[in-house]
Amino acid sequence: HARHIGEEQQALGLHGAGNGAGRGVGVDVVGELVVDAEADRLGSQIGARVTLIAPDGRVLGDSAELLKDVEAMENHAGRPEVIDARATGLGKARRSSATLAIDMLYVAVSVHHPAVGVVRVALPLTDIRSQLRAVSMSMASMPTPYLTMAFKRVAPCSMGRVILA
Repeated sequence: HARHIGEEQQALGLHGAGNGAGRGVGVDVVGELVVDAEADRLGSQIGARVTLIAPDGRVLGDSAELLKDVEAMENHAGRPEVIDARATGLGKARRSSATLAIDMLYVAVSVHHPAVGVVRVALPLTDIRSQLRAVSMSMASMPTPYLTMAFKRVAPCSMGRVILA
């Protein structure tokens, strides 16, 4: 149902294109718009900041920034989560966002795409803390028999038995 960046580039005739005037191999001005729009779409869909990063660390798209601002963003090749994603396939880091000036949790994964090398997702730590707090409060207010019953339904052992049964 959702199309991938590569499919959108192919549909627009951008796959492997690049006239040298663009910011990256295989990405021209129209391609930059497509990649940035994909970051916006993904960010909206998952409710988090999404950054699409070229293999050399250039930011190609960011759901929290306009394209004109994306072009001015610093290279992300040295970011810990990007380094780890390129080395192992997955990277994560916690730090203050230079762009947004708030503490964030960053998770990055390496991807196989002609223009994008790393996809990074960022969530404000305040959002994560409030979600964990809400879960904790919900669990604390739930009567123990209901917790036990819920746990029995979702925690079967590999032998087909239920852990708490």
